[in-house]
Amino acid sequence: ASVYSLEECDYAISSGLFDYIQIPVNICDVTFYDHVANIKNTSVKLVARSLFLQGIILNRKQITKRIKQAPEINAYLNQIDQIAKTNALSLLHLCLAFVNQLDRIDHAIIGTANISNLKSNLVAFQAHLPLNVIKDVYKLAHKAKPWTNPRNW
Repeated sequence: ASVYSLEECDYAISSGLFDYIQIPVNICDVTFYDHVANIKNTSVKLVARSLFLQGIILNRKQITKRIKQAPEINAYLNQIDQIAKTNALSLLHLCLAFVNQLDRIDHAIIGTANISNLKSNLVAFQAHLPLNVIKDVYKLAHKAKPWTNPRNW
């Protein structure tokens, strides 16, 4: 199942019909992840999607062009940029390694039409982040932000 609300997520888990559930999770938003991680007694596996929040995390020009909450998003991403810079990481590495190191994530979907980008993504995905970096990003991503749902753009 691919879910777009917490209610859909709860139903997909409780129905017993699904082995895997796709959830949006990225350096901006771990709402679904937090929700599912707190559900006990389930064997459902989690597949992370929206790792780049429809590409805007890596394409800042699109934020200003397309999204009315651009100032808020850019302010948030400036904080993420500072974490990456302080720890000598690229934004790509931070985005992908963060999701990969979340305990309950079993698989991830990376969308690209370019083989070179895919190769870079795979390297970044397998990078190891220090625990303090994961905690710093998680602390920011854990707070609810309405702009992390593309339907609100």
